[in-house]
Amino acid sequence: MEFNECEENDFDAILADIQKEMNMGDIVKELGYGCTVDVSQCKEVLSLFLPLTDNMLSKLLGAIAHTHAGLEDNQSTFLTFGAALGYNNLSELPPLNSWNIDVLIDTVKNIAPQTNWVRVIENLDHEGFYLPSEEAFSFLMSVYKHACKEPFPLHAVCGSVWKNTEGQLSFLKYAVSAPPEMFTFA
Repeated sequence: MEFNECEENDFDAILADIQKEMNMGDIVKELGYGCTVDVSQCKEVLSLFLPLTDNMLSKLLGAIAHTHAGLEDNQSTFLTFGAALGYNNLSELPPLNSWNIDVLIDTVKNIAPQTNWVRVIENLDHEGFYLPSEEAFSFLMSVYKHACKEPFPLHAVCGSVWKNTEGQLSFLKYAVSAPPEMFTFA
């Protein structure tokens, strides 16, 4: 009896360690644009990571901004994942070529209404954050504007040197040349 309890506790500990290492952004990126085809699908996927923290959402934002368009066709990956979880009607998904911001933000607001979007931006200083293009920067600004009506928190990107200097410089590179209606240092 003690042996079985010990095995169960070890398994639970290993599972907890695996969950700590899981990066929601990487997993959503791997599943592809199908994750944001509609609110119910998005909610099913994001619910696997509850509770959603500001840090987790920051990594998600970094991943989707980096892959705002041009992500390899991962529809088959999402279909396989969905079938394993028992989702119906996935074979009728339209081909997608970008993340659906409206679906993603509405879903996050629904399942994590306490989200502090300023803190999410403050947490962009993480390994893996990098904006490869002006379009990725524009996409990130669109996500923030849709998620939060507050002005962009300049202190998050200009207040100190990040540990991920490459990520910070990629942000600043496109921020400097962005039109004022998209981003301003004022």
